[in-house]
Amino acid sequence: MRVERVVLLPGGVREVHVHTADQAAAGCPSCGLVSSSVKGHVVTAPRDIPYGTRPIAVVWHKRRWRCREPLCERLSFTETIGELPSGARTTRRLREAIAMAVGDANRAVSEVAAAFGVSWPTAHAALVEVADRELAAPAPTRVLGIDETRRGKPRWEQHPATCKWVLVDRWHSGFVDLDGTRGLLGQVLGRAGAVVVGWLAAHRRHPQARRHRRRRSCRTSRLQRPTRPCRRLRAPMTTRPSRTQRCRADTSRRSTLIGAGSNARQRCSGQRLFPQLSCGAGC
Repeated sequence: MRVERVVLLPGGVREVHVHTADQAAAGCPSCGLVSSSVKGHVVTAPRDIPYGTRPIAVVWHKRRWRCREPLCERLSFTETIGELPSGARTTRRLREAIAMAVGDANRAVSEVAAAFGVSWPTAHAALVEVADRELAAPAPTRVLGIDETRRGKPRWEQHPATCKWVLVDRWHSGFVDLDGTRGLLGQVLGRAGAVVVGWLAAHRRHPQARRHRRRRSCRTSRLQRPTRPCRRLRAPMTTRPSRTQRCRADTSRRSTLIGAGSNARQRCSGQRLFPQLSCGAGC
């Protein structure tokens, strides 16, 4: 880029106006034809690293070109350079500085984002971009662990297709390296089998997978719990009788009591149950 002028704004902020100096920026991104027909001018304000302790406001004056290739589908395009590709709102050196502050200095993403004047998603995306470019491909994981974690409070979201409010799954499935030192490998929303299978299909490098639940393993439980008798030697378990069976049993008991009472009255007929209360006159 070529600096045109620098304006000192109130508060010590320097406003730097720049133009594109690279002639290759006039090449069409689709067909590669260098254009010479200017369609218009565009002004953007990408974020850049500060000048010492003072921030810099970059104002990029770039041109929009026409593509004269008849077979090209792109009719027009704006200038792009390696430092600022198409759609970028931050310079490459700013993204690298953010990644170094988070990765090398072990600072929080929110702290670094506030220091450089960007949002949290922008700082996190810069870290991921630099890490993917600089770090080599990791070795395959020998033993993969799967854990389920419940997070936060119930949350509702509107379905994009039906426009109905649905309850978001509060469970997350985490994938960790049990045999190595890589720690957390990934985390997805949900704990259904399709979620786990989808993540494993996208990362087909895990020969073994062990699922961790919040309880003791089956082998440990068998070793620690007391030995139970054989299934064949157990006494048959009695089940609770149904309502109909209970009603029949109550009816039969009532019939038995009524029959016993009738027999007792027949045996006691004509006899005094309390002879000591007799008046002595035959009454």
